[in-house]
Amino acid sequence: ETYSELLDHYLATKQFTPAFEILERMPPTQVAFSRFLNACSERHEMERAEHAWKLMKDKGLPTTPVGYNLMLKGYGRMGNLSDALGMLRAMQNEGKGFEATESTFCSLLDANLSVSNLDGCLQVIREASSAGIAMNQVRIRRLVHSLCLQRRVEDAFWVFTEADLMEVDADVATCIDLI
Repeated sequence: ETYSELLDHYLATKQFTPAFEILERMPPTQVAFSRFLNACSERHEMERAEHAWKLMKDKGLPTTPVGYNLMLKGYGRMGNLSDALGMLRAMQNEGKGFEATESTFCSLLDANLSVSNLDGCLQVIREASSAGIAMNQVRIRRLVHSLCLQRRVEDAFWVFTEADLMEVDADVATCIDLI
């Protein structure tokens, strides 16, 4: 079997230790590391992702926006806001002109929502809006719902208005929350 086939098998069966050993042995490729980082972020294995991130750099592979976004996604899913923000700062300071994408902002919004940091959520929406990046409908719905639960109706309507300006269609659930 090839390294790629072995890596795919170990990731599919959630065997991260042998998968990491394959990464250590195989010739480094962005695709292999991206697959590993994605699997780690999906399964809340960010310590392993951090080791892979370091190994990727040690093997001389350049960091990429995809890699940064996968790390941000993992931290966001775990509600680890400080590491997510640290990764965003590292991406912005890389000096390669990496730009935050919808995925970047969605990961940051997820991280803030996971720890009920609604002010942080509003800041993410402001930054995404100023960057011309639209958030997706599901995240807008979650944020509006969370704001309404906290009786922050004015903020909820502001998010609704921003979403409309970003041409994100409102759904019935969002409208019901606002009513």
